[in-house]
Amino acid sequence: STQKLMNSLVPSGSTMSSSTKPHVLAIPFPAQGHIMPLMQLSHRLIRRGFLVTFVNTEHIHERLMAAEQPGKPSSQDFAGEIKLVSIPDGCANGSDRKKFGTFSNIMLKEMPGPLENLILDTNIRDAQKITCVIADVHMFWALEVAEKLNITRVAFWPASAATFSVVASIPQLLEKRVIDSN
Repeated sequence: STQKLMNSLVPSGSTMSSSTKPHVLAIPFPAQGHIMPLMQLSHRLIRRGFLVTFVNTEHIHERLMAAEQPGKPSSQDFAGEIKLVSIPDGCANGSDRKKFGTFSNIMLKEMPGPLENLILDTNIRDAQKITCVIADVHMFWALEVAEKLNITRVAFWPASAATFSVVASIPQLLEKRVIDSN
């Protein structure tokens, strides 16, 4: 639950003063149905006293910024107190973003370095060091970056628990030949 997550990120016996607030870096998979659930969790963490840096790809970030118009909700309204930042996705060919496997492989190859640099730069520049990385399960490499930097990491599943259960059962269903690989 969100409460268990929050409790695990706050050292026991501590209060969340401005100098000891946990700083979460959240990174969603850059697709519909992935960004908003993690943004909603980020808003809940903010309400509990956390700092949140939300990492989008440059492509998604540019689309959010371009959507800002006078009289319309802005990215600041969308993000609130959440710090929005971006890193390149390595995808020179925009059509590759529509091919899940190709796009995932490009991100796996190109994004870990910029994410690691973002975390290191943030931890040098800001008084509030990043204390946890929450990454969409499809961005597993971000959890590996967090582990390399000795930062607490949490995998985030944006869909229902029922969907997770089905997906997690696929290897066993294949092994028992209940389903085939097609």
